[in-house]
Amino acid sequence: MNSTVNDSPLPGNVATLLRGMAQRDSPLLDRALELLFGVLDERGTCIRLDALGEPSQVRDELLATGIAGAPGAWVPLIIDGDFLYPQRYHHYETSVAQALRTLLETPAMGSPTVAGLPAKAFARGVAFITGGPGTGKTTAVARVLAAIADGRAEPASVCLLAPTGKAAARLSQSVGAGLPAGSQERLRISSGTIHRMPAAGASGTAPVTLCRTMLWCSTRRPWSTCR
Repeated sequence: MNSTVNDSPLPGNVATLLRGMAQRDSPLLDRALELLFGVLDERGTCIRLDALGEPSQVRDELLATGIAGAPGAWVPLIIDGDFLYPQRYHHYETSVAQALRTLLETPAMGSPTVAGLPAKAFARGVAFITGGPGTGKTTAVARVLAAIADGRAEPASVCLLAPTGKAAARLSQSVGAGLPAGSQERLRISSGTIHRMPAAGASGTAPVTLCRTMLWCSTRRPWSTCR
């Protein structure tokens, strides 16, 4: 099997290292690493076990290599249900999921009233706005931010997240262009990539809530490409 994956030497070197750590040779492990690094290259986080064969048999063989384990195990690969992750990416995804669960359970303080949008959508610390291209998602976010700005004596901090830096810059421009005159002066808008959010939360910064910070993620795919 070629030591490079997706024409990038780094994944190939990591795959070689992982094979060397395995307690037994496994063609299935080779195939799993090839598929996994291919998904990571496309900004995914995991692969389905059934992409490799019958899930229970795949699970048993990967566990037998000694470099795969259940969630919480200190091993390079994590098997969570019927999905295989690199340990780090599993940690990232579960951290984001837990942060979102916490926000969903947290009532928002001073929820804004936005004409044309249901008030109950902002009764919690996080809201999801979905729709196809041109359906008004960015416009809706701009209206929410304007309502937040109008209801505050001090400027509100806003973080706009997207999969890449370029996408984040475009998102910031689109939202900024949709804000009514005067609202931008009452908002401190920053932008960045989605993968920086867990790191920001771990550094001790204030939690992302609707009353303090409006979080808007623009992404072409879900958090996990597998689920």
